Amino acid sequence: MALLLLLATAAGVAAPWYSHDVDSVPHAIDLAGSSLLALGALLLASLLYERGRRDLSAWLTLMAVLSLAAFELHAAGADTVAGLLSLSSAVCTVPVVVLGVAEGRRLRAGGSR
Repeated sequence: MALLLLLATAAGVAAPWYSHDVDSVPHAIDLAGSSLLALGALLLASLLYERGRRDLSAWLTLMAVLSLAAFELHAAGADTVAGLLSLSSAVCTVPVVVLGVAEGRRLRAGGSR
């Protein structure tokens, strides 16, 4: 009986640290990190826009806006929609990577570092 009580208590104490639980601390840290990434992406997008890289800037802006919207919706309790927006934001990183690599190769071919 004491062992069952101990196991029940230990599970209750550890529950906030399960990463698969949407109310857990690791999940909240992950969402906060995504929001910081989104703010950095917006800053980078504005700099790229000023330098004429509007295509890369647009994808970064879309990724950042979707990530911030997912964070806000999760905070509001709309976890299903927040998950879809978070996934959409992640999918937007693919064109960002492709365009970033292409830009790096273009700069390298032109002699810039």
